[in-house]
Amino acid sequence: MDLLLAKAICIFAFLSVATGGCAIPYILGLFGKRNRNKYENKVKNILSNLNCFGAGFIFSIVMFHLLPETIIIASSHKDITIFKTHDPEMKTLFIFFFVFVGFCMQLALEYVLPTDTNICCIDHGAVRFTDDNDHILNITNHTLDNPNTEIPNASINADTHYHPHEGGHSNHKNRLTKILDVLALQSFFLTISLAIHSGIEGMIVGTSDDSHFVFITTFCILSHKWIAGVTVSLSLNRNNISPNLKIILLLIFIFSSPLGIIVGHLVHSSGEKITCVINALSIGTLLFIGCEILLNEIQMKYTRKVRFSKWLSFCSSCLIAFSIIYFTSHIAPHQHSHELNVKK
Repeated sequence: MDLLLAKAICIFAFLSVATGGCAIPYILGLFGKRNRNKYENKVKNILSNLNCFGAGFIFSIVMFHLLPETIIIASSHKDITIFKTHDPEMKTLFIFFFVFVGFCMQLALEYVLPTDTNICCIDHGAVRFTDDNDHILNITNHTLDNPNTEIPNASINADTHYHPHEGGHSNHKNRLTKILDVLALQSFFLTISLAIHSGIEGMIVGTSDDSHFVFITTFCILSHKWIAGVTVSLSLNRNNISPNLKIILLLIFIFSSPLGIIVGHLVHSSGEKITCVINALSIGTLLFIGCEILLNEIQMKYTRKVRFSKWLSFCSSCLIAFSIIYFTSHIAPHQHSHELNVKK
């Protein structure tokens, strides 16, 4: 299949899955109004196991394809220089350094920059079905024993002592305060971090020069893309954000991967060096996301049986991904653009 056509199909797949993931909380909310108690626990268990299953695919695409390929390309080509060195061992070391940079970047976006509580992936025990399109019920709501309930709009009547001559300055200050409040929200950073992460994932697809691995990489990424959409949707509904801003943030998240595919395809023509650096950064972010999902799903608070089922989901997805990558490489050996040029 033509490479551009394969990437175009993947762009459509990313748009569909991301949009569907963002819509899941609302769909479950409409369905769960009648049968909430009956189906809620089942849905949580299914989502949790699928989350682990997707984490296995993410881990596999990194360990069994992206990382080995990036190291081989960087170390085996004398024309590729990284920080002015041609030494294969030093270039391999620098590849791992960029992996470290990508890991730290995703860590900062999700755990350092946000100012309030983080919900890295979906906390299936912390959310229920939606009652409507504007609110997500939280299981950890304040009970009667905890009267210190926080009011989202705590700044009510902040301008009670209003002076006419200060009107312009006060309005400007209020707008600035609202902007800063939005920027400080965890949901804002979560959406932006996942959008950046999605864009980097898209660049992995865009930099690929083999249609088989374009589809394999897309399949592995989409296995957790939908859960990221659910996370973004739930997070935005937990905060007092205007509907217009919610729509903008959701669109940023949905279109980030297709944009990444386009950028990656354009960057790939710039040479193998830039491709290796981008892939290394992507590997770092993917490793962080995959490990984070798994560690948050397999915790000691769950029973051994539940943890074992999630572990099986993770391991089975790794084996499936390894088998797909192995047989694809065996049946249709992967050839890079520079190899095709040499043969010509």
